[in-house]
Amino acid sequence: MAVADAAGFPLALHVASASPHEVILVEDTLDRTFTNELPGRLFGDKAYDSDKRLVVTYQFHAENFLAMAQLGCIMILLRLIMR
Repeated sequence: MAVADAAGFPLALHVASASPHEVILVEDTLDRTFTNELPGRLFGDKAYDSDKRLVVTYQFHAENFLAMAQLGCIMILLRLIMR
């Protein structure tokens, strides 16, 4: 699960198995924020409170998936900084 602000700035990232509902993962994700402050308000997308999801990933280890997600966050941050 990832949390971003309105401008797309990544605030938190957390990897877990696909079985827990996203509502349960919010607290663990916010515990791993990149910033010192928590967001004042949170908004979920349309799939946030639904029971239907499709997760396809080809990484066998959570560490590999997390590393790729972190690399994506770094690329987003670099684009914001380089503007």
